[in-house]
Amino acid sequence: MVKINYSEIKKLPNILSSVRLLLILPVLILFTNFEANRSILIILAILAALLDNLDGYFARKYNEITELGKIIDPLADKLMVAVFGFGLVLNGAIPTWFFAIVLSRDLIIILFSLIFFSRVDKVQTSNFIGKLTVTLIGISFLVALFGLEPEDLFFSTLLVITSVVVVVSLIVYAHRSYINIKVR
Repeated sequence: MVKINYSEIKKLPNILSSVRLLLILPVLILFTNFEANRSILIILAILAALLDNLDGYFARKYNEITELGKIIDPLADKLMVAVFGFGLVLNGAIPTWFFAIVLSRDLIIILFSLIFFSRVDKVQTSNFIGKLTVTLIGISFLVALFGLEPEDLFFSTLLVITSVVVVVSLIVYAHRSYINIKVR
């Protein structure tokens, strides 16, 4: 059984992931007045992305990859994506279909993760395609925050490319989970 040592929260990568979790409530509140808070939301989105990259960097550099971190880092990713996506959809900044694809991927990954964890007793780590997917989603959300309309050729192309990568990443994740479960 995976043992989560809650004293691991004191490790820098886990602190950075926890800060991202704490940013969720202010982001939700700021979306209630989207136009007035757009600049602050842009700053918080960039801050969340920087913190996400830093927590991974420090975890690898200082060999502080922990079981707790393997849970709170992707949890922070998925919650941040859900909150920003939901706020952007409600304010008409991204199409509902795009958010539905992104949210569906995350919900399916959570389901696969729970199945994987229950069978293998390990937390599956992310891979390159997963990181690329989160980066493209983040870029898409930032473009929306900066005010580009979904009908704009650049933005609509970005949304389609991101959607394709989202689906591919889900297939890769499902396949990897299946193989890892089957091998055990």
